[in-house]
Amino acid sequence: MDWSRIRYQGTVYNLSWQRIGLVAQYKMSHTAHVNASEIGNDSEVITYENLSDRAQRFFTEARAGNESAWYDREAFPNEFHDYHLVEYQDEYYRVIVYTGDFEKYRLSATPV
Repeated sequence: MDWSRIRYQGTVYNLSWQRIGLVAQYKMSHTAHVNASEIGNDSEVITYENLSDRAQRFFTEARAGNESAWYDREAFPNEFHDYHLVEYQDEYYRVIVYTGDFEKYRLSATPV
């Protein structure tokens, strides 16, 4: 964003940046095993079988130690907005979800 002009295929363009605002995004980092005795009656637990296919893929990747990419709210699995504990094969896992606010810009290029 320090440039004001750029040459592309022989044409010079003036660049302008417009700040649109902040956008919340989400990613899942890892899952931690939770002892069943730590889960209270009021804990929100979802079973692996009740996760959507997409959420199951996210959970499986997180259990393998892989972080997801950043996603906006609509693209991130809904289940992980409401549930932070997953029961999988008679074990419980805490899902770690990170939320970040990112500035969003619009770039315009006008030929000089």
